Amino acid sequence: MPAEAAAVDTARAGTAPTDAPAATPAAVDPAAVDPAAVDPAAVELVARCDAELVAAQLATDPADRFLHAHLGALRLAGALLAAAGARPPRGRPRSAWDRLTAAVPECAPWAAFFTTGAPIRASLDAGVDSVDDALATTWVNATEDFRDEVCRRIGIDPYADLRSARAGMAWAS
Repeated sequence: MPAEAAAVDTARAGTAPTDAPAATPAAVDPAAVDPAAVDPAAVELVARCDAELVAAQLATDPADRFLHAHLGALRLAGALLAAAGARPPRGRPRSAWDRLTAAVPECAPWAAFFTTGAPIRASLDAGVDSVDDALATTWVNATEDFRDEVCRRIGIDPYADLRSARAGMAWAS
């Protein structure tokens, strides 16, 4: 819990975490991947992240921007877990970020970064706290970078129109 408290204190202090991981070179060449081989659930989750990012970019309230970016990042974690074939855990519930670290260890730095958003989101949902523009911007930027990395890892062109990719996958099924 100390890390969660520090994240909330960081949000209250008006300073944004600056330790978002840098994007890494492509793990998979999207041009070499057969679109039919990409898990449709992963594509759908990336598309849902895109919608959250659009909402974050259009929002004027920093708290709304943060919340949409945070939800987008969670959708991306789900996309990676779906692509990796990770099954829901048995026993004690684990966060998406814990599951992602176990299933895709190369994404541990991203998971560590986004884990710090959970207590901030909880305090925003409870109406207890607020975030400043710098924190919201950091979160949106990090989610955009993470999206690009997720797309490369699962074999989706990061710049592709996923609406047409989903339509094309329907034909391939």
